[in-house]
Amino acid sequence: MCAASIRVPRGIVATLLLPVVLLPFAASHAPSEIIFGDNFTQPAGNITNSVPFLDVEGQGWQLAPARSPFFLDGHGHLLDTGTSGAVACLPLIPIGPHGSMTLTATIQLPQDATQWIGMGFANSNTVLIGSGSKSGPWVQVNGGGGIILYGGTGANNPLTVSNAFVNTGLPVEFQLTFDAFTFSASVAMVSGDVTNLILDSIPVTNTLPAITARSLVFQSSAATPSPGRWIAAVSLDWYPRPPPMLTLPVPPASIVTRQVGAPTGTNDISLIQKALTFAVTNGSPTEVVFNSGATYLITNTSGVADMPLNMNGANNVIINGNGCQILIKNPRIGFLHLQNCVNAIIENFTVDYDPLPWTQGVVTRNLYTDPPAGMSKTPAIEFRVDTGYPAPTNANYIDANAVASAERWGIIMNTNFPGRGADNRHTIYIYNNVIQTNVNGAFQVQIPNTTAIQTIQSNDFWCMVSRWNSSSVYSAGNCYQVTFLNLTNYAGAAANFEAQTTPLVNEINCTVAIGPPPASATRGRIKSSNADGGYFGSTRIGPWVQGCSFTGLSDDVANAYTEPFVVSGAPGTPTDTFTLLNFNNGSPGTALTGGEVEVGDQLLFFDGVSGEVFDRAAVLSTNASSVTVDHAISGLVNGNDETNTLVINETLNTSAVYLDNHFSNSRIHGIYCRADNILIAHNSISGMGLSAISGFPALSLSSPNSFVPTNAIIMDNVLSDCSYSYEAINNAIPTDEPAFALIEFHQTRNADDYVTNSLAISGVRILNNAFLNWRRAPLSLHNVTDAVVAGNYFGPPITSDGLVPLGADYVADLWADDYPNLTFAGNVNATGISNSISIREDGSAVVISSAFSPLAAPVLVPAVNGTNSLLNWSSAAPSFVLQQTNRLGGAVNGWIDVTNEPSIYAASNSVTLPRPPGTNQVYYRLRQR
Repeated sequence: MCAASIRVPRGIVATLLLPVVLLPFAASHAPSEIIFGDNFTQPAGNITNSVPFLDVEGQGWQLAPARSPFFLDGHGHLLDTGTSGAVACLPLIPIGPHGSMTLTATIQLPQDATQWIGMGFANSNTVLIGSGSKSGPWVQVNGGGGIILYGGTGANNPLTVSNAFVNTGLPVEFQLTFDAFTFSASVAMVSGDVTNLILDSIPVTNTLPAITARSLVFQSSAATPSPGRWIAAVSLDWYPRPPPMLTLPVPPASIVTRQVGAPTGTNDISLIQKALTFAVTNGSPTEVVFNSGATYLITNTSGVADMPLNMNGANNVIINGNGCQILIKNPRIGFLHLQNCVNAIIENFTVDYDPLPWTQGVVTRNLYTDPPAGMSKTPAIEFRVDTGYPAPTNANYIDANAVASAERWGIIMNTNFPGRGADNRHTIYIYNNVIQTNVNGAFQVQIPNTTAIQTIQSNDFWCMVSRWNSSSVYSAGNCYQVTFLNLTNYAGAAANFEAQTTPLVNEINCTVAIGPPPASATRGRIKSSNADGGYFGSTRIGPWVQGCSFTGLSDDVANAYTEPFVVSGAPGTPTDTFTLLNFNNGSPGTALTGGEVEVGDQLLFFDGVSGEVFDRAAVLSTNASSVTVDHAISGLVNGNDETNTLVINETLNTSAVYLDNHFSNSRIHGIYCRADNILIAHNSISGMGLSAISGFPALSLSSPNSFVPTNAIIMDNVLSDCSYSYEAINNAIPTDEPAFALIEFHQTRNADDYVTNSLAISGVRILNNAFLNWRRAPLSLHNVTDAVVAGNYFGPPITSDGLVPLGADYVADLWADDYPNLTFAGNVNATGISNSISIREDGSAVVISSAFSPLAAPVLVPAVNGTNSLLNWSSAAPSFVLQQTNRLGGAVNGWIDVTNEPSIYAASNSVTLPRPPGTNQVYYRLRQR
């Protein structure tokens, strides 16, 4: 089979004929997250002329002072032509305290023990070998077949392996991994698909804490160079935290199995609790196994939020649903809570509710905008409940005694896309009472916000929620390393997955979907759960969320947040000792729990009104809520309100990972989180009422928010068709939240808190993403410094829905940014908006040189590997969609989009596909998004 070059003009794309192949779909991406890659494909010259195919920092290769440079040979190699030892450096975005980086390079050395090539990490662009260089860890590969791992600064603390490999004078691929979480380094050789460890997780010395790994460095020996000494194919993987736990870290033979038993047919809480208690008390690693295919009923008479099943203090436990269903019969409660557990896996359950914790139906009249003749305006709507759904007058929706436990609101829904709100309607309508009218079976819902209610019209579709916080389907508190694996939820009284002060929480291959209609219903469900897909607060090491599909949620799909503390017991004079309490929205603060503040944590003090950061300090000691820091703090204001001093623990909730997820059709944001050392890559996010990806500080604290995002890598995502809500369409620029943007980084939420001189958001890398079907502007950055926006594809805006005219659209909304340190380069402007007016800085159109590049026509290249077929093309970001048909021409011809999203790494796009059954040939083409 020959690879064909296909030039692809917009909308009309040549086709490529492939022989039939059998193709099981490979569902996962490669097991790495590359943030840098260079094959040295440029013509011969100085290394600084090399253009990496992926460079998150965007600063390219740099030279070290007083050292000779490496050179490109024009054939994919980096070589040293001098005799003093060349050095090449590359700036890196830090991994943070919990991350790991793996540097891979192909090295060729002559069979000469005096010649070597070193590679590793350093604080800055400097030599590796110098004793004062603060470099390390780094590895020296010698031509005689030995390696030396240096674990301290410079050439200190060497570990030598004399016969690490056999040097035949041919290229050898080496890997060096630096793990900041375990404080270790590993060295390996790679041959084919086999990785051979030479040194595995070697502890590095106590000199290493000075290393922040902000630079990748190569260095060669000061010896007469040889044509046989070169470097090729350099790449760097980057993960901000350890990978998720998918199996227990104990021998399988040590795990005791405990069967739950068959369901009782009435209420199975005691049956299940007995098995969970055994897992806590038996003293061995335990797997609790449910009956495959069975349905377990969960119910109680609780009138407040409740987690009916609990496991407290278990270590090394698997709770295996084994494909069973959990049916919750009380709409106010959740399912399972873990407390003080270490190493827990919850897997293979399906959860649903009967009755549902929400109801739905059609609006028959707006009594405020269209009152009946002779009746004054009433802030209420009437709606008729769909057959089979709960009556809105039952206690779940109107019980006044449960106001403290429940949040109650409604959403106007888009019936064409279940889970999605209706265009130009508010994301939330708070109601405070429901009355049975006995008029055509309608119910009157009282909505006190007379401004919001005016947007509701007759025949709108109303979904009414009673959300019971603390009744998540699954939750964990003060645990360590919990994995939610292969779980499916069709409804939830609150969040689907929740964790507080639980480092290393994971959501892997989980689904939140819209379930089947209730018995006797004549219309399908309009949504799934009442709150977030993942709601993770103050977790010292953030969540890892991968391979999940979440749709139809009534809040943020992914929400990792840190709430602030308030100060108590501080005198009116400068002090280094005071009490910290959890902020409670104006009510008295609550005592800290274990793990919220620890010795060494970095605290940030700011004015809750202005947002001004006035001090930072490190924690020296802590006893419950009493905290002592490393210097006296002036200006502390005691109190429980947002207007008093607020304190953020910057050490909490860092290092989150979101990979390969599909988030769609939900009420607010897609990924809403604090962004310290965060990785957001290869996700598809669409149909959010506000933004696809959002980062906020902690001003306007009526609900959990985050603080200043730093070191955020957002790459290779497909973001589309969000920001259709009333707020997104009507929020003022720049003072209100820019909820219209697919990606928004913004300092505040509302006009009263708009600041221009507070601490800036920094270290944001927005690379190779596709921005599609957007409104107003796809990208908004406010109060941002040190940002790189490169290689992205900006497709056309939506104008057909009549919400935003094309003349009001532009590509980038920038306010109060540090413009000299903002890089906007190499993006594709396919919006139809002129480059000259597509970017605005503080409200005025600006032209940024090299901000946009033309979209080059890709070449679609097929390849066959056994029973798999791979289709690959190169283009900026996810600019094209693969299509297929099994017949050309005639009425039966129909090109359809391939539903498998491509694996994307920088400009490389690849899709693996199964053969459509019963065909002898398949045609493929690319269409521009």
